[in-house]
Amino acid sequence: PKMRDVWYCRPYANSIAYQIREAIPGAQADQVRRVEQNEGNVLERISGLMWLISAAALLAAGFAVSAAMATAILERQREIGLMRSLGASKGSIAFLFYVETGLLAIFAGAVGYLLGSGLAAWLGARIFSGDGAASIGPILIPVLLPVVVALALVVAIAGSTPSIRAALEMDPSTVLRADA
Repeated sequence: PKMRDVWYCRPYANSIAYQIREAIPGAQADQVRRVEQNEGNVLERISGLMWLISAAALLAAGFAVSAAMATAILERQREIGLMRSLGASKGSIAFLFYVETGLLAIFAGAVGYLLGSGLAAWLGARIFSGDGAASIGPILIPVLLPVVVALALVVAIAGSTPSIRAALEMDPSTVLRADA
């Protein structure tokens, strides 16, 4: 009974090869370890590469958000100076910019999730079409939507914070005099 458990109840490659040899007398069934190990190594390297590409994309997105926010603040210097001279607090101005950034990040995160899911389905169908997986539909994993949106919010807020801080340090009288 103990050997039966080892050779019949476990989905190991050696167990399956043993069952094949037992079911077909004279058959030679052996595990092909080298191919299996090479596939594992390739998948491990691809996984590491994907993490590296994701980190680089997040960093680039942070820089892009920072540049876009710096441009928006330069365009709105007069408005910021006017609000400050009329008594708006630095916190309320920062809140306005963060709300704008947050709304754009939520929208962009949701669109990015949908586009990324579609791209993953298309690539999966292209890459694995020889394996009978040509009819792969959209890969929508609902658990990932809040993760992607939260990540977009974090990147957007982190990227826009330096520009917002610089905007809050502007002297309203200097900004308003420059336009006169």
